[in-house]
Amino acid sequence: MLRRPNVAERPAPRVWSTLEYASHARDLIAVLGQRVRAMITEDTPTFADYDGEAEAIRRRFWAADPAAVAQQIASRTDETVKIVEGVEDWRRDGLRSDGRRFTIAQLCQYLLHDVEHHLHDVAG
Repeated sequence: MLRRPNVAERPAPRVWSTLEYASHARDLIAVLGQRVRAMITEDTPTFADYDGEAEAIRRRFWAADPAAVAQQIASRTDETVKIVEGVEDWRRDGLRSDGRRFTIAQLCQYLLHDVEHHLHDVAG
């Protein structure tokens, strides 16, 4: 998907390009993997909100090298899979910044849902 021509072009002014969606998925895979690691090693850590739109702007997702992003997705996925493979208690929890409690199992469900959602976005 990242080898298609015009991968950085937005289909509409307020719709991310394939490259931007892929960059977001790469970062989300890493962030959520780091959060699982924290939940394994700390008692009920609290996590700040993750603002994907702000990250897209700050890190200039539209200007990324598509081949590098593809490689980074693979690398971040491998790292996160290794972290998840180390989970012994899926009920360990963390807190969102609003105080809402969630478990490692719920966080992993969210990760799978979000990656699937963005794969659909870039396949169109």
